[in-house]
Amino acid sequence: MSEKIGWLTNMYIAHRGFHNGESPENSVGSFESAIKEGFAIELDLQVTKDNKVVVFHDENLERMTGLNKNIRECTYREISTLKLLETEEMIPLFSDILELVNGKVPLMVELKNKRKVGNFEKYTYELLKHYKGEFVIQSFNPYSVGWFVQNAPHIPRGQLSGSFNGERLSFYKKIILSNLLLNNVSQPHFINYEIDYLHKLPMRYKNQREIPILGWTAKSEEKYKQALKVCQNVVFEGFNPLYLN
Repeated sequence: MSEKIGWLTNMYIAHRGFHNGESPENSVGSFESAIKEGFAIELDLQVTKDNKVVVFHDENLERMTGLNKNIRECTYREISTLKLLETEEMIPLFSDILELVNGKVPLMVELKNKRKVGNFEKYTYELLKHYKGEFVIQSFNPYSVGWFVQNAPHIPRGQLSGSFNGERLSFYKKIILSNLLLNNVSQPHFINYEIDYLHKLPMRYKNQREIPILGWTAKSEEKYKQALKVCQNVVFEGFNPLYLN
């Protein structure tokens, strides 16, 4: 498996694409810019009411589109013409992004699933199983990652984690998730941990290289450099790492 994910530690990984004022996060333009620069792409998946897998981060549409409605309550037709941050960009289908990228750069695919596991993962796998480019899947939900252990074990998978500050979770769930206590379920090939809490990464994962440790998300050059001292690669946003001092 290690040869399949070598790019995780050798390439720059652009958080939600290489976005800017004209091309917001998780937009076609942000992915085109990442491809142009040669950056691997981190992107987020949600599923609509009619089971279309779309590239979008938030559960609710308001921050990015102005519509105060949850994406799972909408059909794709309802959201397909919404503009992202008042630009000309719109919410893309995951299938369209796979066609756009087409193996030009690797993909880090995050499933945003806080609910029952099964259908969302299946729909995502159906889109990915014939994709020829390099990719990994990841999720904060160990059971979402665990679905791939059971149904598509050949796909490289990662466990996302961190502090879970601001999340509507009980104290004990935060303890379980932040300490990676369900990794027996997700059986990850890599860990992607919140950079400000890398010092709290469970001791059994520190200073070992069997499982690559990545950090999310550095939004400044300073944060990027600091995080690289304690993990093997860092997902970045808001600057161009090709021009690091």
